[in-house]
Amino acid sequence: MTNQEKHLEENKEHSKISEDYPNSVSVQNPPKENSLHSILLSVTFYLSIIYLVLFVFFFNILGFFMLLIFLTPNFLGVAIGTILLGLGMKKGNKSLLYASIGLYLLSIILGFELDWEIFRIAPLLLGILVLIGTLLVEEEKSS
Repeated sequence: MTNQEKHLEENKEHSKISEDYPNSVSVQNPPKENSLHSILLSVTFYLSIIYLVLFVFFFNILGFFMLLIFLTPNFLGVAIGTILLGLGMKKGNKSLLYASIGLYLLSIILGFELDWEIFRIAPLLLGILVLIGTLLVEEEKSS
């Protein structure tokens, strides 16, 4: 056999393979689904970032550094919970999501001043949203 005949046979084999799998590229990269739990966790993540930015901005502008001393444990609980939420969403680790729920709920307790109940509402809502999103992740994996 000459080189031309070998190349002709290789080209025929290659064309047969491409005819058998015309959409092989789309099979390899299926579209990513935006399910309810990922939307819920993403919204919670961005809401907690907005809460933290507003918290820092409000207290730096007004100069209430004494108030910041009392609310620092609350702030740190929400900040660490937000970091764990982001890592849990990125890696798909449910234990990090549960830890972020715990830190959100712990930040409610750490905001111990009774006059500042407004700082207990946001971590409570964020914790509930993360809990619902985490429970939805478990239901989809088990079925």
